[in-house]
Amino acid sequence: MEKLFFMIQRIQTLYIVLGSVICFFLFANTTTDIAGEFTFWFYIQILCLALSLFAIFSYKNRKRQIKLLYSLVGLLAIFGFYLLLRDLSADKITLVMFPPSKILLYYMSVLLAIIFYILAINSIKKDDDLIKSIDRIR
Repeated sequence: MEKLFFMIQRIQTLYIVLGSVICFFLFANTTTDIAGEFTFWFYIQILCLALSLFAIFSYKNRKRQIKLLYSLVGLLAIFGFYLLLRDLSADKITLVMFPPSKILLYYMSVLLAIIFYILAINSIKKDDDLIKSIDRIR
């Protein structure tokens, strides 16, 4: 139980959790189409949440954690690019489903989630550098 509490106290874990929460709410409206069927982005949402959880629980292997977070940043960048292409080719039906204010919220959410994941990567790298410097002193 103490290891779990120690893991939650790390700042990068909080960054990953915040990024995951933003990703969950970001994909909430894009995972179903007009008929209520799941789209491709539902599976991307599940993949993002699974990668986030796996990154949180692989705190002992910092290199794997960094690689997982880079893949999450890549997935979110692809999603942001998808949103941009969808908005550039918008027709009247798309604009009714996704008004410009909601589209701006999506862009800001993608950017905020990417920022949180990058902050987590930087914190993990600082921890790694600290541990390497302690090993040099020995």
